[in-house]
Amino acid sequence: MDNQNEILKNTIAKNLSAYRKKAGLTQSQLAELLNYSDKAVSKWERGDGVPDIFVLKKTADIFGVSVERLISDESEQVSEQPEEQPAEKQPYFNRKRKFIISAISVLVVWMIATLVFSAMEMKGIKKNNWLAFIYAVPVSMVVAICFSGVWGRATDIMFTVSGFVWSLALSTFLSVKIANKWLIFIIMIPVQAIIVLSCNLGKKPLFRKKPKPADETSFAEEGNTDSKNDTRGENL
Repeated sequence: MDNQNEILKNTIAKNLSAYRKKAGLTQSQLAELLNYSDKAVSKWERGDGVPDIFVLKKTADIFGVSVERLISDESEQVSEQPEEQPAEKQPYFNRKRKFIISAISVLVVWMIATLVFSAMEMKGIKKNNWLAFIYAVPVSMVVAICFSGVWGRATDIMFTVSGFVWSLALSTFLSVKIANKWLIFIIMIPVQAIIVLSCNLGKKPLFRKKPKPADETSFAEEGNTDSKNDTRGENL
């Protein structure tokens, strides 16, 4: 059983390294896309650990392959692939395509707002017809939140959620007639703090390092040497 686990870890490590290099990514770039540290990626590629199934799925999407190919012995297929992958399988084009889809969805919201405004104008409704554009802002942010939750990282979600709450506060401030409505923005300050803290719950501390056992020191040094060699090879 232990032997099978070791074989699986080595297979995943080999495939991760091969597909990453085929995609033209460094360990740091892949780590940024996965919202992990480059040390974690280096650890996976050395076979010292295995990413969970959710990380494997996201990694497979970045490389344009299935999870099965990452966990099976596909070394021959990887080496036989052409050096230049199709554009739709390259991470840059994936990000560009996702951005275009998100932008089109947001533009649809503004198109609907324009249609509502135009319909009110044609019917002679002049009062508060401009609110169609005001409320299009928080609705657009809701659309952005949906796409950030599916495709984005924790930082993207934090910015889109922040944009939603502040645009909603601004829309309420401009459209609702109440006394002391400026207090809405005061209320938004602790809400913003909650959003920032919530989006950083899953992140690892930056400065606290886990102590290494004495018997693992030589193994860690060997891993660091492998990581440096990989980086040197990528630069070449």
